[in-house]
Amino acid sequence: MERLPQVAYFLQADGKRWLPEDRLQQLLGPVLDMESFKHLDFGGRSLLNRNSEQQYRFAHYSIQEFLLVNALMNDSLSDDATCLGKSLATAQMWDFLCAAKADLSKASAFYEVFDCTDTKLKPYTFLPKLPDKAAALGVALPKMTFIPPGSFVMGQDHSVTLAKPFLLACYPVTFAEYDAFAVQTGRRKPDDWGWGRGARPVIGVTWQDAQAYCEWLSAQCGHTFRLPSEAEWEYACRAGTDTEYFWGDDPSQAERYAWLENNSKGKTQPVGEKQPNPWGLYDMVGNVWEWQQDIWHEAYQGAPNDGSAWEVDGDASQRVLRGGSWHDAANILRPIHRFRNAPDLRNNDIGFRLARTL
Repeated sequence: MERLPQVAYFLQADGKRWLPEDRLQQLLGPVLDMESFKHLDFGGRSLLNRNSEQQYRFAHYSIQEFLLVNALMNDSLSDDATCLGKSLATAQMWDFLCAAKADLSKASAFYEVFDCTDTKLKPYTFLPKLPDKAAALGVALPKMTFIPPGSFVMGQDHSVTLAKPFLLACYPVTFAEYDAFAVQTGRRKPDDWGWGRGARPVIGVTWQDAQAYCEWLSAQCGHTFRLPSEAEWEYACRAGTDTEYFWGDDPSQAERYAWLENNSKGKTQPVGEKQPNPWGLYDMVGNVWEWQQDIWHEAYQGAPNDGSAWEVDGDASQRVLRGGSWHDAANILRPIHRFRNAPDLRNNDIGFRLARTL
């Protein structure tokens, strides 16, 4: 069984589902003979399917993913394979394995949690199942991206290490999502400045409104949602890069990734229409400034180095904003840039994005 993750990795890396018998034999090496491999099962279910051309595949795509992520968590792939494997694995599987500490003996739990279909899941996305009550109320859960642990330099010289992964919403909270919250809680719907609602990022919301939304959504679905810390936000925005922007050093490329003063037509635009950053996050810069959990500090001296929010010894009358907006120039969209405002401020260039601790 120790060679199965290599087979799963090969299939993932090449975007394949089927392997010819001779290629499979090469990957398995002398450890398993083909005859015994053909009859392997997974918790009483067939592990492999074979077609008329004598090609093999894992019976369900989710088994393939399970084997790959399990191998990544146990450091049983080469360094190169581990690096690529992490970009191929989905956050659904990471979340499941982290929570259940699952291994091959937990096959029944695996089948209960996952819809074992052949549909390839998009890398790095996570969408938990809503409780029936919440679904009936029309609650919408955010599509979220898995943010791996790691280190980076925040700002110019503040070193931060995030020891644990977390989830960050792929998009800012939209009017459609926020309006459902307003209806359910009897709150006033925020003004859209005549630009339209639906898939546009919600604007005219205070930091306190964002906190209330997080508390409400958490109560509806049983997962704890929150605002990101500004360290988490910058780490996720950079997505492993160390250039001026997450796409490189050229500000003229900003319009491919963001709505800003040059292309926004003087208003917000629907989320998800520009290219994402390398970790699958859309509208991280431009469109709307995003409220962060932290209170304002002028500099990073004394700031937490573990990625947590900074909520002491600063200006509690101001909360941090990140990302720039529809009316800003490209230089404001650098991950290093930060701003602040009073937590009760409402404006047409401020929204927010959700995070979730794993």
